[in-house]
Amino acid sequence: MKRKTFCTDGRGFQIIFDNGICLSTQFSRSHYCDNFGFPDNGDDNECDNAEVAVFGNKGGNITELAEKDLFRIRSKLGIKTNVNIDDWYRLLNWCKNQK
Repeated sequence: MKRKTFCTDGRGFQIIFDNGICLSTQFSRSHYCDNFGFPDNGDDNECDNAEVAVFGNKGGNITELAEKDLFRIRSKLGIKTNVNIDDWYRLLNWCKNQK
């Protein structure tokens, strides 16, 4: 991997793969996960699910393409909400294996 991971202001992280695909994983109170809307009490560092987005190697949002390939849905939101760890692993592998 060219860059492994980097923090996004304590709200989550992003992984950029050698193919240029970026998997953004966020789980703060301002993201669509179980932490959404809760008061800032400093406990945003863990959550049972996360909001994710996938960006292509040219920067465009390709979350819809990943959803279609993996989950046979097309939400057209540009994000996938409340993603559990098993589905996150599926997204991780999808991102890693794109050409």
